[in-house]
Amino acid sequence: KALLFLIILIAVIVITPFQLIAQNNLDRSVRVSAVVTESPASITLNWVLHADATGYTIYRKAKGASFWGSPKATLTGTTNTWTDNAVIVGNTYEYRIDKSGGAATGYGYILSGIKVAATHSRGKMLLLIDDTYTTPLATEIDRLIADMRGDGWQVIRKDISRTLPVPDVKDIIKTEYNADPTNFNTLFILGHIAVPYSGNIYPDGHPDHQGAWPADVYYAEMNSTWTDVTVNNTVANRPENDNIPDDGKFDQSAIPSDVELQVGRVDVYNMPSINPDDVVLMKQYLNKNHAFRTGAFTVQRRGLVDDNFMGYNIAITGLRNFPPMFDAANVVDNYVNGADYVTLLTAGDYLFTYGCGGGWYQGASGVASTGTWATDSLKTVFTSLAGSYFGDWDNADAFLRAPLASKSPTLINFWGGIPHWPIHYFAMGDPIGLCTKLSQNNGGLYDGNFNGAQRSIHIALMGDPTLRLHNMG
Repeated sequence: KALLFLIILIAVIVITPFQLIAQNNLDRSVRVSAVVTESPASITLNWVLHADATGYTIYRKAKGASFWGSPKATLTGTTNTWTDNAVIVGNTYEYRIDKSGGAATGYGYILSGIKVAATHSRGKMLLLIDDTYTTPLATEIDRLIADMRGDGWQVIRKDISRTLPVPDVKDIIKTEYNADPTNFNTLFILGHIAVPYSGNIYPDGHPDHQGAWPADVYYAEMNSTWTDVTVNNTVANRPENDNIPDDGKFDQSAIPSDVELQVGRVDVYNMPSINPDDVVLMKQYLNKNHAFRTGAFTVQRRGLVDDNFMGYNIAITGLRNFPPMFDAANVVDNYVNGADYVTLLTAGDYLFTYGCGGGWYQGASGVASTGTWATDSLKTVFTSLAGSYFGDWDNADAFLRAPLASKSPTLINFWGGIPHWPIHYFAMGDPIGLCTKLSQNNGGLYDGNFNGAQRSIHIALMGDPTLRLHNMG
């Protein structure tokens, strides 16, 4: 344990000076927003110029298409707007903007459309409920199901024991999927249902926890065989990361084939610094979930980015995704504005926020800690936090799960930046679960690599996968 503390201390302290000498993440991000006109139909893209850009290249594809195709436009480095007149009212279009020149290539993504029809049927979802909550939270669970059905979901409910082994949980999921693979698209894990472990990884670069990491993607991938015969590694400080043949932890470090399901988990078990009673914490989460969905509280539609890793290719998840949601003018960051995560979130509210810094299992330097979430109300609904160690989230007082267990209105969190998550679909009303699936399946369609982490088994959503940026209230 003393060695682990020393390594964490080095991670927090030694990494910091590097930020001052490397390029910043604004160089890698094209911060784009869109303005649409119905007649004549057009979509105009606007972005923040880079002083050292030599050019911008525009690509367009249909939503869900696997290739970008040929460029639609090649523009000068001093151009920050482009209008697409070849669009049809009612259709959805996805754009990519590449920035050339300067310290690094930059990318931006946005989904846009004009009078796109509302989605009334979102498909079938399986709600797997830890039966610890079945009786004490009956009212809150029934209300959650009603809320999701009101948003267009067909909900299949299964209450299971938190002691049910991982293979048996997977069998339940596969049975539902095989019954209707066309329509069954989402898995919502509510509680401390068995956590799959897989791989021989340490995507944050710290070999003291190399080995198996939590892998909820196992529950989302329906077609491949997951093995437990080849990895033999016990170098990690935490025995949970040990992975040896036939121990119930899988060999796969990368997702073996595209996941079929959108998956998210709300697990507030073993959070003693906030409240040792996870029934109380789950009730609190379900209450704030309902409050957001029904508009019982309001949050300003703006974003915040606190990048304490300016020398690393991490904070782009916030820098490039928030402008499509809110416009760049409504995103504050610590490059220009001196934004500090806790300071701003205790003083005001932001719908989506991002923070990264040198990490440990219960916090990130310059951002916050599990203790912060226990004592303060940080007024954000959606957040993404990145740093060393806490991407390995199945442990006591885990920082990645802390926002969900807190009294803050926060409903989702994910380890964004290792790799980057493409979440620009969220701006157009798609659920965060779809953005999770895009991130897990991303093999290069979206720039997202960091430390070889694309398609890694650790990519996971903490929170309700059916939530959308625009609430129902």
